[in-house]
Amino acid sequence: ASAGERQFDVIANGIRALAGFDIAATAGGPHIAVTRQFSVDVRDGGLALRFVPVKGQAIVSAIAIEPE
Repeated sequence: ASAGERQFDVIANGIRALAGFDIAATAGGPHIAVTRQFSVDVRDGGLALRFVPVKGQAIVSAIAIEPE
């Protein structure tokens, strides 16, 4: 996808961690990995992640979860 074609929000435990994230614009070209890191308070031992489309589809290829 080209810049502007696919944008999505990332919601972590009800908090918007990324808004209107455009992975193609951020990467600057096709097939380039992009990393985003943020801290989330985990409640009751669970982490709820949602990828909410703003434009096009929300596609995520990998997620790494690490304790602080």
